[in-house]
Amino acid sequence: MTSTDPIATPAAPAPGWYPDPWQAAPVRWWDGVSWTGFTPAAPAAPAATEVPAATPSPGTAPAGWDRRIDAWQAIETPAPERLLPAARDDITGGWIAVIGFFGAAGLSLLFQQIGALLGAAPLTAPSVAFGMFGLWLGLWMTAYIVSHRRPGGRISDLGLRFPTKSEIGLGIAVGFTGLIIATQVAAGLRALFPDNGGSHLFVTSTPDLALVYTVGLLACFGAPIIEELYFRGVVQPVLMNNLGVGYGIVAQAMLFAGAHFELGMTFNEAAVRCGTILVLGTFLGWLRVKTGRLGAGMVAHATNNIIVTVVTLIALTHMS
Repeated sequence: MTSTDPIATPAAPAPGWYPDPWQAAPVRWWDGVSWTGFTPAAPAAPAATEVPAATPSPGTAPAGWDRRIDAWQAIETPAPERLLPAARDDITGGWIAVIGFFGAAGLSLLFQQIGALLGAAPLTAPSVAFGMFGLWLGLWMTAYIVSHRRPGGRISDLGLRFPTKSEIGLGIAVGFTGLIIATQVAAGLRALFPDNGGSHLFVTSTPDLALVYTVGLLACFGAPIIEELYFRGVVQPVLMNNLGVGYGIVAQAMLFAGAHFELGMTFNEAAVRCGTILVLGTFLGWLRVKTGRLGAGMVAHATNNIIVTVVTLIALTHMS
């Protein structure tokens, strides 16, 4: 067991592991400005030999605190992936998230108009790319604003970190399992809400291959990052804080499904698509709670979209 004893100073203590003021974990990471959501998962840190005179208030520098407990070094040979920093669960900013969503939709339309002025025809690869860039820019800005509302905040507070090996494996397994279940749900929904001649992109006419590949690439590589950051990184923590974990997961999944509604859809088509995506959103929300991060969800999201894209391309090849 080791500990450090830096020179006392009236300034805020250096970043490090200190006794958790919320007592939700043995220690919590102080970034030099405010408390973060990072706590070691296991094993538990040993009892501190020296503690500050008074428990600091969350979000403020502990005045007069001149004893740093280096609990991180005191943990004997921890497994690297068990000490990963988790996302903060005290995220606030529900109205910012709502305004940001509609703002992102507006940016998408704006960028589509810019693309049209530059010669991009509707439902072509350039038009879709312009619109998606505007949407993602708006969602990213929303996540940035929410995460930086507190001093010292950062985008990683939302859980955005590169997935570990175990998260990749878990994400692939959950993504594949979720897709199988979602396929069964889709079959049941199609029986209840049969096709009634709605608008079907890529089905009513043979699409341009450039459009197919553009949408596929965006769905497989861009959407898993931006959509997980917004829906599971921003929206879900806010909803869980207000509704509880279970209801929060379901509520964010419903919003996630509703975000995939497109103008021109019939009721039956919207019921099938949104109902199917609701299943995926529930699995992704569970992964956010299970791991405390977004990496596994991003992998699961990408796995689902890659399989769907490949199947779509195969179906279009047989239609040609």
